[in-house]
Amino acid sequence: MRNVSTIALLAVAMVAILATTTRYHRVHLHEPGEAARPVEVLAGQYVASTACKACHPIEYATWHASYHHTMTQKAAPGAVIGRFDGSEIATEGYIYKVEHQGDDYWVEIRSALDPPGTAGIKRTILMTTGSHHQQIYWADSGIGRALELLPLLWNVQEQRWRTRDALFLRPPKTVDALSNPAPGEWSKNCNRCHSTFPRPRVTEPFLKVDTQVVEFGIACEECHGPGDHHVQVNMDPIRRFREYTNNSPDSTIVQPMRLSHRRSSEVCGQCHAVSLRGRAETAHWNTQGFSFEPGGDLEATQTLVHKGDDTPLLRSAVKEVPSFVDMMFWPDGVVCAAGREYSGMQTAPCFERGTMSCMSCHQMHERPGDARPRAEWTEDQLKPGMRGNNACIQCHPKFNDEARLTAHTHHKAASSGSNCYNCHMPFTTWALSKAVRNHHIDSPVAQSSTLTERPNACNLCHLDKTLEWTATSLFDWYKTPKPELTAADRSIAAGVRWAVSGDARQRVFVAWCMGWPDAQEASGTAWMAPYFAQLLEDPYDLVRFVAQRSLRTVPGSVTIGYDFMDPPAARARATGLLRQSWRRDGAPAAARHAALLVDAEGRLMDAAFLQLLNQRENRDVILGE
Repeated sequence: MRNVSTIALLAVAMVAILATTTRYHRVHLHEPGEAARPVEVLAGQYVASTACKACHPIEYATWHASYHHTMTQKAAPGAVIGRFDGSEIATEGYIYKVEHQGDDYWVEIRSALDPPGTAGIKRTILMTTGSHHQQIYWADSGIGRALELLPLLWNVQEQRWRTRDALFLRPPKTVDALSNPAPGEWSKNCNRCHSTFPRPRVTEPFLKVDTQVVEFGIACEECHGPGDHHVQVNMDPIRRFREYTNNSPDSTIVQPMRLSHRRSSEVCGQCHAVSLRGRAETAHWNTQGFSFEPGGDLEATQTLVHKGDDTPLLRSAVKEVPSFVDMMFWPDGVVCAAGREYSGMQTAPCFERGTMSCMSCHQMHERPGDARPRAEWTEDQLKPGMRGNNACIQCHPKFNDEARLTAHTHHKAASSGSNCYNCHMPFTTWALSKAVRNHHIDSPVAQSSTLTERPNACNLCHLDKTLEWTATSLFDWYKTPKPELTAADRSIAAGVRWAVSGDARQRVFVAWCMGWPDAQEASGTAWMAPYFAQLLEDPYDLVRFVAQRSLRTVPGSVTIGYDFMDPPAARARATGLLRQSWRRDGAPAAARHAALLVDAEGRLMDAAFLQLLNQRENRDVILGE
């Protein structure tokens, strides 16, 4: 009976394989007549994700549900998430009216000085980028396939339109190539990390764009390599059954999980790294696309950049964009721009001396049986349990013991201070209007927090404590040498200094931390009102936006009728209400501390506050995203 059952099962399996094989075909995606935007055209040995679906339905479904899939989409119902409902958004002297009818989306642009009813210039919306935190839109520029970036974006959290520059850290009223990219920017740069096997087909100096991609968004072959050979050989059902039964890796396709920790991480690093292209690489890119394929040597095809490098290529980049290095790195060399996690991890001891890879914590496909809602997995595409200490315990098992954990952290086991991430992967990178954990992985030290430097992990939670407090604690617990500290380091809370005297980069991070539940628990919120008021009047739009969002999370915060893009006079009236409430009620006893510039009666020490404000670092700051 056993033999009969085995034969029957084999027969059923063969029928299933043959049925699947008949559905396997090479898909052609050529789009004739699309003259105004990049098009999907198969090239090389690429077959596109539809060729993967029949044999890998679970992997296809989970990828299709991810934000990698929706990185770039053709503008159509189901892809466009902004409300094209006739709304009018005014910015920089122009009024943008966003509309749609059926499957067509467009924007009408007119001068704010035009009389009411004046017809504007219409631009058809052809493509979208993003769908998680925000979505931006690419319009027909009238110059072939060289798309024009709309200066608006749809903010998902707020469910409203915002001007694009307002949600990026940029000096006020900056007008340059970063804020106003020329038509064709998507083809020349963005498509590298927002589509699969792009070929820019850009000619310079007279911009001619005929861009093709295998697929919009980050699809299967971007991680697994070209799939044509894999598809062809697996049309043989006997081979497929043999591969299935012996459970051996299929040599005709790249499986990142089976690569070395360096090579597998480079698959992610092709997009998630700070890199530059030399003249030869740029020429190849402009005509044929990127030559890297998964499993290959990433640094053989592009130059990865680290602060302190002194190469002709980097010098040339800095000559063209003087702020390039500062946009990407803190002064201590640690990356500050999120989305460049590979650049952070490259310098981490766990990667350099161990075998940690991106795949240690992340998985690109949700596994069958995963109890989490799909939306939870898509948020960061983490493996189950990787939001807590399990991520670190898998390599450091001794800290699975609660006594050893608390002896190491000097915090209660259930507290945020015993979360490995908070100390070793603090929120010191930024993108998409939020702080992101740094993948550099290091231990906190107080000296990295002097003005214009990277905030340390301790004071990102304990905003109400001084650097002296941090330095003393680290010395007492771990014998970390005490740095030389200034009088302000010893007497004024780090959060206060970052909020008032810090540069714009520090100010936006402290504004975010003031709304972070772990920091609110560790440092309290009763002292924050005057510092929120200051941040809500910040010259940088993004700092004000983040402060406004954080203020809403503070228990018992007063309603002040504030919007970060209101005119200055309206903002001043709103923050005046916040200050009046503070002065009327006074600070509670727990917040009466000289380090917070609050006196024994609960009043703000105005002279000390103004002195600190006059010391603010006002240099222009741009964060790369």
